[in-house]
Amino acid sequence: MMVETSRKSRIAIIVMMIVSVIVVDQASKYAAIVLIASRAVEIQVTSFFSFVLSFNSGVSFGLLTDTLGNQQIVLALVLLAVTLGIAAFAFRRNSFFPPHGAALIVGGSLGNIIDRLRQGAVTDFILLHYQSWAWPVFNLADSAIFLGCVLIIFSRSEAVKAPGSSGSA
Repeated sequence: MMVETSRKSRIAIIVMMIVSVIVVDQASKYAAIVLIASRAVEIQVTSFFSFVLSFNSGVSFGLLTDTLGNQQIVLALVLLAVTLGIAAFAFRRNSFFPPHGAALIVGGSLGNIIDRLRQGAVTDFILLHYQSWAWPVFNLADSAIFLGCVLIIFSRSEAVKAPGSSGSA
């Protein structure tokens, strides 16, 4: 009985994380569209951080934009299949993925899939830059995906350390 309650609470936490990422992502994208589009200019926050409205119809960093421009439903379905696969792993008891990392990835991915299905492109609005260098514009869903990957990488690197190892050479 205790194991079943623990499993249910673990699943509830994963679901709440996924839903939270989607809600925060969609709210931030709505705010970006309303606030940035009304000004029609870049909003400089610091010397290295700005808000600028952008729509990405490609994949990561705008790759394949020309190729995938009119294939948003196909791309969304492929991404949904991958996302559901990651979610299935997150809900397993002895998952390869730590559940919190997988929840961030699934939530972020679903947030971007919603954009693709709703408007044919992902809303991006965060720009990091320094002098003439700029990182591609991104959003909070992308940040959640990145953070989820980092959690998975660090949890896996901790799992492969030898017992009793301090991790230093």
